[in-house]
Amino acid sequence: MLPPPAPALARREGTAGEALDEGWRGGLLVPAVQKVREAAARMSCSNNLKQIALAAANYESTVGNLPPGGLVSPNSVNVNPGYVSAPPYAGPYTGVLAFLLPYVEQDNVYKQLDPGLFKFDTTTGAWAYNTAPFDFNSGAPMINGTGYPKICDARIKTYVCPSDNPENTVSSGVIDAYFVISNSIWIDSNSSND
Repeated sequence: MLPPPAPALARREGTAGEALDEGWRGGLLVPAVQKVREAAARMSCSNNLKQIALAAANYESTVGNLPPGGLVSPNSVNVNPGYVSAPPYAGPYTGVLAFLLPYVEQDNVYKQLDPGLFKFDTTTGAWAYNTAPFDFNSGAPMINGTGYPKICDARIKTYVCPSDNPENTVSSGVIDAYFVISNSIWIDSNSSND
């Protein structure tokens, strides 16, 4: 003979007071979770900065000097010279982080960039202004002559702030230059979102 079936467990309804108590506890939990996330982001940021510093040290060991903060060649020639500075400041404007790509395990991205962007006496023009299609061909309402290699859209995790939302994009397009000159900030962005 089989034993009798177990009685069904009665479902207990919570009271309003218990719901308030749980809500209060949840209210304490949210700031704690935010603090843990902020601490993790700070640790990740610190690790990214250490990786960049180590990459710079490895670059120096390999090449014999630290990478330039920005590369400008007096020989640069641009396909649309009206959109960039005149020689000797015509480009290629290659920044330090591009030089460090092979040293932060991004050799695949580095190899897709024009090698002329990394030569000191290059004739290669400004990296963000010499690759079709250009924004003036896109029908964008605001143009600045931008045309850059699409590999430059690659997200390099080491270079991204861990507190930023990686899904967010620049609302006015790609920021291709950021300068501080004579106490003024100049941001150059491509307004097309293609």
